[in-house]
Amino acid sequence: MEKGGSISVVALTSDALVSEIRYKVGFKVNWALIWNLPYNAMVELAEQLNLSVDAELLWRLTGGNPRALTSIRSRGLELWLRADVVDVLARIVEGLRGEWRGDVWSEITEAVSNIDDASFRLKIALLKHNVLIYTGGVYAYISDIPKEEWVGRYYAYQIPAYYYALKAMVARRSLHVTPDDILSIS
Repeated sequence: MEKGGSISVVALTSDALVSEIRYKVGFKVNWALIWNLPYNAMVELAEQLNLSVDAELLWRLTGGNPRALTSIRSRGLELWLRADVVDVLARIVEGLRGEWRGDVWSEITEAVSNIDDASFRLKIALLKHNVLIYTGGVYAYISDIPKEEWVGRYYAYQIPAYYYALKAMVARRSLHVTPDDILSIS
């Protein structure tokens, strides 16, 4: 400090936690976002994990998310889709169903058609459960954010599988969709 320097702290944390503290510290912090792995790095990780799932399918479902890839490795694709995607989303929506005065399907349809326009309560619940990531307050991007249907201007789904599962739920008008339902939409 005596020589006119400054201190830089690099912290890696879940964006769900960051969304809780971002408004408390505001502009005192330069927020940078590390997105998922790029395609080639995802393929390399999938090979290292000995995943026998088609790389294109992995990309469409995980968007290069290393945590999702390791979960698929340990649980298998079908169980991962059921337990880590469908069951998580169903619990969130069930928890909010009583708070929504309108039709639950219109709420979810809005989240599928444009996540930025989804209801505030749904976005907060999805952020807290690490289903969404808030990208609007980020000042720098360490990796590229793809321009996909599951990525909005201010919010994006952590992994495309969440988006496709919600889309399947809307199509079937049921919270209980199968991995085949998701795979047919993705």
